[in-house]
Amino acid sequence: QLAGSSSLIITSDTTFYVATNGNDSTGNGSSGSPWATPTKAAQYLSQRRIKGGVIVTVSIGAGDYTFSSTLIIEHPQSSQIKYVGATPAGNKPFGNALKGTANPTPIRGNTSSSKTYNNNLLTSYYTTRFLFNNCIGFLVGGGNNVNLQNILIRGNNGTLGDGTSARGIIVESGRAGGLGGAIDLRNCAIHNFKGAGIALVFGGNAKFNDLTITNCGGGVSNNSGVVFGDASSLGLSVPLTVSN
Repeated sequence: QLAGSSSLIITSDTTFYVATNGNDSTGNGSSGSPWATPTKAAQYLSQRRIKGGVIVTVSIGAGDYTFSSTLIIEHPQSSQIKYVGATPAGNKPFGNALKGTANPTPIRGNTSSSKTYNNNLLTSYYTTRFLFNNCIGFLVGGGNNVNLQNILIRGNNGTLGDGTSARGIIVESGRAGGLGGAIDLRNCAIHNFKGAGIALVFGGNAKFNDLTITNCGGGVSNNSGVVFGDASSLGLSVPLTVSN
């Protein structure tokens, strides 16, 4: 039924809008009447199909978006959807700037002081911030692609209900014989998760373009995921920072 309704097919490049002053009940996703949460945008798009070659952008305004449960984005044409945060402010902190202290000597390890210092730098730069409390940030299942840009993904160093450490992003394989999930991160940062910043599990794969991971229980856990290629082939001078 869905494919037969022209109103449920997006046939040209389209931008939908999310803002902290939006409304999930009365908003329609337009710039003048945005939704309040990325979850609402994902739910709306899950009921629509996207014509081949068409790109859908979810423009997420500046501010904090708080989650108490994992954000799961699923769509048959998910590779054609981009979630883009607001333009960052100032110069991006990376590499040695994220050493956990203003002093010349870096703080080695995941301490309260380094968390606070790095958090202040990252929240000053990223104007769109996803805050996850006691939950995994993103779970990307088989056959799905999640494309994120200009977003800080921040945890609260919390644990799940079963006591295991919350991770920033988990990218999993598909069902038997299926394609693994994929994540494409462009100018994003992952901060303060008790578990790994990113976990690639049994076929999950990731593309990083200027990614920062700070103060997590680990950087990238590659458990039978796709092996990373040579970032220099992309012309990237600082594609990946893992700190504290």
